[in-house]
Amino acid sequence: MNRLSFDRQALCLRLLLEGMSLRGASRITGHHVDTIMRLSVRAGQRCLLHHDAHVRNLKLKHIQVDEMWCWCYMKQKQIPDQMDDAQIGDQWLYFAIDQDSKLIVSYLVGKRTDHNAERFMLDLSRRIHIPDLFDESPDRPMISSDGHRPYVDAHDTAFAGAVRLGQLIKASHKDDPTCYNIDDPKDGISRQMVVGDTGEDEICTSHVERFNATVRNLTKRCARRTFAFSKKLDNLRAAVSLFVAYYNYCWIPRTMSVTPAVEAGLTRQVWSTQDLLNAVDLENSD
Repeated sequence: MNRLSFDRQALCLRLLLEGMSLRGASRITGHHVDTIMRLSVRAGQRCLLHHDAHVRNLKLKHIQVDEMWCWCYMKQKQIPDQMDDAQIGDQWLYFAIDQDSKLIVSYLVGKRTDHNAERFMLDLSRRIHIPDLFDESPDRPMISSDGHRPYVDAHDTAFAGAVRLGQLIKASHKDDPTCYNIDDPKDGISRQMVVGDTGEDEICTSHVERFNATVRNLTKRCARRTFAFSKKLDNLRAAVSLFVAYYNYCWIPRTMSVTPAVEAGLTRQVWSTQDLLNAVDLENSD
């Protein structure tokens, strides 16, 4: 593959990271859409390796977890029975963010299954400092989630009770049990501690739910109604990895003055897109 110059690579990726589609970036830059796609996949793979290596041993107080829907190749209801496969149809993006720094600590792309919930929690457990199981301090780390049932068993497998877990459960719409009651969103909301005796008032998923809107705004593949959806699951995973690295190191949330990575102590300065590509060593990747 003929390589673009470093500055042109940074430009192409920056356009994608500001919510533009592959073809839109191709029209603006004049580079072939396949070239930009291969570049984005390669960059996403390098960002995944960087995240695995550097987002570790974090001492966090409160982590919020949630999952958001997207799809790959075609929507689930349109898949013929003979084509049904884990690589296509409905996919879910699992995110765990630190409430204080807004850092994306862990993420996963896949089906909404018990197995993936367990993989997600296990990955999270490898990235944060877990106190001793017999530490009775009320300041033990806490995880807040919605009422998604698999999180309970997955949390037990990953943390064995050493980290508190609280769930915020929203009442379903009376006519559709799969949807929240949007007419009165506060009606029927309950908070309950699943693991731990204290912290019920701390349970909150507002930050991670607001974060989902940022994902859809900056990653065109995740927009709800678009022609820019992913046709391959590997491409979707690479796009999410690229977004996570950009958000952690280059994006300054509206309520903050620095990036999540600076706030969490992973770096000392706000990175540009070029800084990010240098850090992941994109030029020397295969």
